[in-house]
Amino acid sequence: MNKLTFTEAISFLKEGKIILFFSDKSKYLASLKRQKIFIMSKNLTYYLTLKDFEELYQDASFYLYEESDETIDIKKDEEYYSYNALKH
Repeated sequence: MNKLTFTEAISFLKEGKIILFFSDKSKYLASLKRQKIFIMSKNLTYYLTLKDFEELYQDASFYLYEESDETIDIKKDEEYYSYNALKH
């Protein structure tokens, strides 16, 4: 797995890819949806603007996420949380 720069990570997000990143000993997945970064960790899901994402995570360790059969389906979770956010 090759470590990405912040700029490379943003480029991959804009291409529709999923990014794995580590910050403060926590692991996150990120994708881009409607010009906002959808972030998911073990206990949290939230959206950030690109500017806020850069301010908070520019020094994180970024990697291109490669799916396997045992991993979380971030697209499915993103749809689920988007749907539930609209209901409330």
